Amino acid sequence: MGDANRLRTPSWTDARLVAGLLMMLVSVVAGAAVVGNADKSVTVWAVRTALPAGTTLTESDLTQRRVRLFGDDRTRYLDARGGDPAGRVLTRALGDGELLPVGALGQPGTQPTRVVGLPLTRAHALGGEVRRGDVVDVLATRKEGGELKTYTAATGVRVVGVDAPSSGFTAGRNDFVVLVEVAPAVALDLAAAIRGAELDLARVQP
Repeated sequence: MGDANRLRTPSWTDARLVAGLLMMLVSVVAGAAVVGNADKSVTVWAVRTALPAGTTLTESDLTQRRVRLFGDDRTRYLDARGGDPAGRVLTRALGDGELLPVGALGQPGTQPTRVVGLPLTRAHALGGEVRRGDVVDVLATRKEGGELKTYTAATGVRVVGVDAPSSGFTAGRNDFVVLVEVAPAVALDLAAAIRGAELDLARVQP
């Protein structure tokens, strides 16, 4: 009689127990997948303190930060897996704790860029719609021999700052100062254009 009990077919309660264990296992696996997919953070390089353009980076200048990046920012900043940037030169100034942009790194001996402020009226500053991060051409118009001549003073430069009035505009007044980042030689051309021509911005569309 005892042998018959040991060999009996498993009851419905045994099947329910197995099903419950399978459901628990599926839940654990699914939860791990959700957590893994949610963690899109990456480790990138950043500077510890504010550094001027022309700084040759050292180990003490650098730190690593784990951040979540989206869209173009995934390739904009230097991934920590891409190597140590010590020994590279900053081509522009970085703020305290700022992430290290790939575009701000030059090889040793690289000449840093310059930032030039362009005084513009609202109408000439893309109707007041110029924004930091825009890529623009700077057009200059001056009188030559009694005729107006327009030429390109700078091509494909990046806007790094905009100082605009909070309210109110007066015709003919330089309401905006638009900061653009340029090569040293272009900075000289822009300085001459500021003093001898009227400037316009033309946004470069992607």
